[in-house]
Amino acid sequence: MRFRLIVSTLTLALFVLWPAAMPTLQAQATINGTYLSSAVTTAANRVIVASASTIAVGQILFVDREAMEVTSITSTTIGVRRGGYGTAAAAHASGGYVFTGPANYFGAGNEAPAGACTTTNETALPKVNLASGDVYQCTNSTWVRYRQGGLPAFTPGTPASYTASGAITVAPGISLLSVTGAGAMTLVAPSRLQDGMVMEITSTTAQAHTITITAGFNGGGSDVDVCTLGGAIGNGVIIRAYQGNWYLIAARACTLG
Repeated sequence: MRFRLIVSTLTLALFVLWPAAMPTLQAQATINGTYLSSAVTTAANRVIVASASTIAVGQILFVDREAMEVTSITSTTIGVRRGGYGTAAAAHASGGYVFTGPANYFGAGNEAPAGACTTTNETALPKVNLASGDVYQCTNSTWVRYRQGGLPAFTPGTPASYTASGAITVAPGISLLSVTGAGAMTLVAPSRLQDGMVMEITSTTAQAHTITITAGFNGGGSDVDVCTLGGAIGNGVIIRAYQGNWYLIAARACTLG
């Protein structure tokens, strides 16, 4: 083990590192993600993931609250060195979300960002803290918590208001449809990282807005991919993300078709 100090214009962090080369980050980047295709025991030295297309030897896999160093890649079977960066080896369930990337994309300590944020000021997003297992995303210029202690725990950010037809940003909390005419709104499928996220979409204008989800509400396909609101203020839906689909929890004057 040895200590190495990494300094950039954006971050100053002290990491306890495995003896491996640390790439220098030049611009804001993305921490990629996949998920476990099978359960992992505490003693296992390999994991099987759904996709290894963005994983490279020497990178980190971070699952729940454990950091692993990638030592080999054979298709979707990843050889790993367990319990790095002060974390402990632990069992992980099949389907667990896996964050992947170079070590200097990840944070250390107990940082808990809140309030306003600018994506281009960040080394990499989402912001993943190895020590705490907390995960934050900069959405609509506001920090939104995705995980706490390695478990899904979504904190709503600032309500987003839409005054023109177009895409609704996937984010926990409230989205307000303030289009003066009938707005044609779309919502993309959620990622596995967003499992459990709840969105409330509400109309603030008396218009028959439409909300289109390509995969359909409840994963029902083209028969139920459009929600047409009833044309009154307060009409809307509450939906929850789960395994790539949006499930309808509650609706007020929403006609599916």
